[in-house]
Amino acid sequence: MKKQKQRGFTLIETLVVVGLVVVLLGIAIPSVVAIQRDLQMSELDDTARQIALSVQNRLTTLKATGELDAFGKDMATSGHPITTKPVDYALEDEQWRQLYYLESDADATLIEKYLMGEGSVLGGYVENGSFILELSPDTGDVYGVFYATHPIVHTTDVEETLDVATPDGAENGRTRKNRQPVKIGYYGGFGEVSASSS
Repeated sequence: MKKQKQRGFTLIETLVVVGLVVVLLGIAIPSVVAIQRDLQMSELDDTARQIALSVQNRLTTLKATGELDAFGKDMATSGHPITTKPVDYALEDEQWRQLYYLESDADATLIEKYLMGEGSVLGGYVENGSFILELSPDTGDVYGVFYATHPIVHTTDVEETLDVATPDGAENGRTRKNRQPVKIGYYGGFGEVSASSS
């Protein structure tokens, strides 16, 4: 009788293939995780951009209809002035002192009264996340918007985390790299606020 040749893989061949698969996964998984993290930040940044555009459109409407003054008066009594110069404010002037901030969680009444016009997209963002608006009620300009899917507060998440100057002063605290660990989207930092309309 002739011995039949056995077909199949040997143990060594199987181990080599498994080893190659493990090495390939070790290379691919970190890349996939980094891409996923970048996509999540892009989504947060895009949501912040949509909020900024919606609010800017509404402020332009308030300005055109003469309601911006009433908004400014309510902001002076109920709004929160920005007390620390934003790190991405590029000019050396003091116009940043015109800026106020509103938090979607704490200032919902003011946001609903003035900034959520008919058909506004802000309603969905209030329900699905938290945002902070930085704006000038005097000029009707949006300076910046932060957005996150978790609750965020201007004093702790922006002033104490992102607007802290680095020792060498070289790195902007509002960069994507600095916002990524805390998962906060940002749109803005336009560098200046228009001259006051008054």
